[in-house]
Amino acid sequence: MAEGLGIAAAVVGIAGAALEVSKGLYEDLNAISNAPKTLQALKADISTLTTSVEALETIEAPDWQQLGTQAADHTKSMLRQCQIACTTFRSDLARWTKHSPPNQLAARDRVVLGFYRQKEIASVSQQVQNWKLSFTSIASLAAVKSSLRNGRTSESINTTLVAFREEAATANTQMQERIATITTTQTELSQVHRDDLDESDIQDADATLALLTIEQDTLKSSVSLLQDLLTKSEETAKSQGLTVTQHNVFGAHNSGVQVGQSSGAITNNTTALPAK
Repeated sequence: MAEGLGIAAAVVGIAGAALEVSKGLYEDLNAISNAPKTLQALKADISTLTTSVEALETIEAPDWQQLGTQAADHTKSMLRQCQIACTTFRSDLARWTKHSPPNQLAARDRVVLGFYRQKEIASVSQQVQNWKLSFTSIASLAAVKSSLRNGRTSESINTTLVAFREEAATANTQMQERIATITTTQTELSQVHRDDLDESDIQDADATLALLTIEQDTLKSSVSLLQDLLTKSEETAKSQGLTVTQHNVFGAHNSGVQVGQSSGAITNNTTALPAK
């Protein structure tokens, strides 16, 4: 129990800092009455992100202990990434809107945000979605652990467990697709001969590569966490006399729970059956 309390306290402390800065970013975005669509979409993503972070804060110490230190470490790492990214973007947003009056974008700044900063905004939005999916997944599995502790019926646990694995598999699919897209873009950018580019094009290419590298690191953390959670969910199912079968299909290959890069189509089927 002492270990669980320590893990819970550490996660809550980092979650609190990430929550504070993400709410601050939401307030900044919400204050812009004539924000372009990219910022409006980011605002919606930030809103759901804060909900998923708040869910982490409700996970109790015994459930963190059952989830294990590896899941907690991945979670803390992503919360730190979240805090840094939101803090950086708030600073960037203030710089990009320095010509605007309060609560409204001047025409000059609106053009900058709507056209010239689309890559930065899209990158942050994608990272936010990755964090939201990961935090939601860990909160869902924690709910299964809580159900077990509170003696709920097997049927209720089965329903929650299957729902968790479906959500985690969906998140994994989306992240794998994004990893494939990033890898393709990185390859394309690396193949461009710099002698054919002017200085501004080179700076733009370098900035894009930097953004993609940050996003790739976020994805790697998220995928590692999902892999650990899926393993934990299988162990939980077996401990309850259930057999949960899940097939993540990568192209023509199909074998158990797979987490890795793939250029093929990914499908998922999840069922919970009584163990024989």
